[in-house]
Amino acid sequence: MKYIRQTIIAGATAIRSIYSSTGERTPGQQRRARQNMTPEKVQAVNLRNATKKLAAILNHNFRDGDFHVTLTYKEEPDPQTAKAILKRFKSNMRDRMKRRDLPWKWVAVTEYENQRIHHHIVCNREALEVILDCWKGGHAHHVQLDTNGNYYDLAEYMCKETEKTFRDPDAVARQRYDRSRNLIVPQPRNERITKREYEEEIRYPSDITGYRVIEDTINRYENELTREECLQCVMLSTGPVKRFRKGRPADYEPHYKPYEKQLKFNYEHWGG
Repeated sequence: MKYIRQTIIAGATAIRSIYSSTGERTPGQQRRARQNMTPEKVQAVNLRNATKKLAAILNHNFRDGDFHVTLTYKEEPDPQTAKAILKRFKSNMRDRMKRRDLPWKWVAVTEYENQRIHHHIVCNREALEVILDCWKGGHAHHVQLDTNGNYYDLAEYMCKETEKTFRDPDAVARQRYDRSRNLIVPQPRNERITKREYEEEIRYPSDITGYRVIEDTINRYENELTREECLQCVMLSTGPVKRFRKGRPADYEPHYKPYEKQLKFNYEHWGG
């Protein structure tokens, strides 16, 4: 049994995971009996991993002043028509933003399980005005992202919305979410730790210089294969965050002046 401490530095956050792995055995340790996980457990693991990756993408590429936009329809199309409309919309957005010499960064999901079809898009601040002008199919409801730079709840919400629909044969999208190619995907750093360190970390994750643990993000769960306890949490930077462009550190950018009154939503009850 080996124990891993994984860290993903993403924007103003560090996503920490503590878990055990069956990758190797110590001398004299017996091989574990082969275990077949149920489809439900496999899906739970995949959902947890997808949420962590999406949270890292959102945390690293978006910040205070950027937007979460919900695109709805006046007259609801069928799923395949909505797919074509969204594709044409993103193409138009890319052309318009290019003509204005503005960046176009986005992550999008389509939701239609048990309710009307609508699209959720997280985008950079410069794109909002163009989106409001470009979306003609219905209403574009928009709210600013929270100021703290931690968008794990939003990532969890977006992944859960497509958990069932993206597997359907006639799904609008055959993946949980789509994103622009200009987004940076933060890479995890794995460290081997001792069993004693693992047990201490499970009780409470060790600090990272310049970061503090967000208490309500601490999540303990059981590894589906090893039956060992695991931990995941998000840490928030305690100081200004350096942004990097083309490999060089950029000057710290102060908080963006809000476009409108800042709103904070409970994504468990967010609807289209």
